[in-house]
Amino acid sequence: MAGNSSLVGSGDLQAWSNFDSILNFIQVLIAVFLAINVFQLVALFSKEQFTSCTRYILFGNMLLNDCWFLLVSNLLFLLYSFGVAIDLWLCMLIYFFLAISNMATACTLTAMTLERYVAVCVPLRHADLCSGRRALGAVALIGAVSSVPCVVFFAAILPSVIRGDFAEELRCSIQNLEAYPWHNYLRSVMFFLYFMAMGGVIVFCYVRIMKAADAASAGDRAASRKGLGTVSLHSFQLLLCLLYLLLPTVEKAIEDWKNALFRYIRTFNYVVLILSPRCLSPLVYGLRDEMFFKVLKSYVLCGRAWQERRLVRCHGRRRSWLSKT
Repeated sequence: MAGNSSLVGSGDLQAWSNFDSILNFIQVLIAVFLAINVFQLVALFSKEQFTSCTRYILFGNMLLNDCWFLLVSNLLFLLYSFGVAIDLWLCMLIYFFLAISNMATACTLTAMTLERYVAVCVPLRHADLCSGRRALGAVALIGAVSSVPCVVFFAAILPSVIRGDFAEELRCSIQNLEAYPWHNYLRSVMFFLYFMAMGGVIVFCYVRIMKAADAASAGDRAASRKGLGTVSLHSFQLLLCLLYLLLPTVEKAIEDWKNALFRYIRTFNYVVLILSPRCLSPLVYGLRDEMFFKVLKSYVLCGRAWQERRLVRCHGRRRSWLSKT
């Protein structure tokens, strides 16, 4: 028996060691994408041509939202993975704003798709419909629309929480906040209806842009095809956000499985369905947009030139010091 228990202990230790390596890799991944997002935000706010254009205002709003979501979701993921308990009221508050952030990403993707539809299919009205003032109104509308299902859901679970101990400590997850099965059904139905409506808008825009691309002349066809590719990537991002809704139900069903296996499945879901949509944003707009990519490239080249000048000055000082000695 002693040999078996030592063997099991060795296996658990190896499993934890592997899991720690995965967590470390995830932290590096998040740090890299946060750095990329912050770098792009600096580039966005440094040019007036970006701060007055609807396309880039929406992109900046999504970058800010993604940075917030990555930081908070990663914190909750680490707390849950290491079994750290927090107060129930704090868990509810964090998840409330996290749910709004997730919805805001999907709503922003839909708004950006509509902007591409107007630019390709109604180019003569693009300047009027997508002005900077309208873009700020769209950002406010995105926040309001994103809040509605979250307010309804948390208002539904609040009475059951109040009947319990509001200061109770627990491992923070959405499953632990849902006191009754109908809470999960309510949340899933509301968010699913939202995402279906957004998916319908994106499909409509995709079909209309595709028709415009087929009917366009050779000169305009390239721009239409590029808009079509952007909408396709937005569709993929929205699909990942939609699959995110299935996480609590799937994880609730497998929660009683072997502990190590559940940790790996939860980590896989976190990387594929939570991190991936947020990491796609820089690739969709940051690198595919020609004007924005030129600005990013100029910043990188300026940084490299500054480093080279600094090294030259350091070498010059060193040679001067050696000659004096």
